[in-house]
Amino acid sequence: MRKVIIQSLVFAGLLGFTQVSTAHIGVLPTSGWADGLMHPFSGIDHLLVMIGVGLWAGSQRRQPAWWIIGLFLAAMVVGALLGMQGVVLHSVESAVLATLIAVGLLLAAGNNRIWQPLGLAIVAVSALLHGLAHGAEMPETAEAFTYIVGIVSATGILHGLGMAGSFCLRRMQADVWVGIYGGATGLAGAWLLITV
Repeated sequence: MRKVIIQSLVFAGLLGFTQVSTAHIGVLPTSGWADGLMHPFSGIDHLLVMIGVGLWAGSQRRQPAWWIIGLFLAAMVVGALLGMQGVVLHSVESAVLATLIAVGLLLAAGNNRIWQPLGLAIVAVSALLHGLAHGAEMPETAEAFTYIVGIVSATGILHGLGMAGSFCLRRMQADVWVGIYGGATGLAGAWLLITV
């Protein structure tokens, strides 16, 4: 257990040198699908949550992985549409960073230690918050539909990477790395909440 904690701390420390996505605060110019496609790859908050959800989906035996991924994507689109309609959540950036902690705990807890409806609720709320931030902060110059399609496409790719990682780790009987990833994700989220 001590080894897992140390590895999580080292991984989280390395993640600290990366950037948080700036698209939520309206810094990056956007115009459509390509910009939306690149956005989830531009910040560590997106990368960790999207890959983490893919890892969790791939490790579930009671629910098909595609169903969990579909839930995330659908909730993210709903959040984006709400954001574009002017629904505002106070401190949405902090809420998005808190999703790193929630998804990290989900992964660190292990495959069968979290009541699955709670896990699905964490996935759905995380997706809704990410989508709300995308929609609320989308620049007026962006073409909304193609931008969202780009974000959904990129998110699906990152989920796929997480699922592939989960399947590979299961075959190698190295599921402990899912927990390490989860611990590092949670620590990175806590660090970002304190420092950003």
